[in-house]
Amino acid sequence: MSESGAQLEPRVSVPAGGPGQGRPRLTDLGALADLHIHVGGAVAPHILWSIAHEQGFKLPVQTFFEFRDLVTANPSKVASLGDYLHIMHQWTEKIQSSPSAIERSCYEIIGKEYRSSRVSLIELRFNR
Repeated sequence: MSESGAQLEPRVSVPAGGPGQGRPRLTDLGALADLHIHVGGAVAPHILWSIAHEQGFKLPVQTFFEFRDLVTANPSKVASLGDYLHIMHQWTEKIQSSPSAIERSCYEIIGKEYRSSRVSLIELRFNR
């Protein structure tokens, strides 16, 4: 009940039984928020590849698949936070550093989050 005594409706429906037994399901939730996304790590490799070519970057690799390996934090290559940050600073954030590149990156991140995760509130961060 609210302070006025009116009955409040639940915002999340809770299943009566079955898997989850009383826990709300993701599909029962309304709008979602992602409050900490770093632009440098959230753009798909194929988008970064496209931006790098549009910006005229000289890359140390020839093919997209080599590029994907260059900008992806593979657990067999990344043993520490320093290794991960090196990838971010060496390639992804440099590729995204122009105004048009950051605009495209943000557009792609927001579109992906909205389409695939139903996120309607996003806080993006860019470390420079």
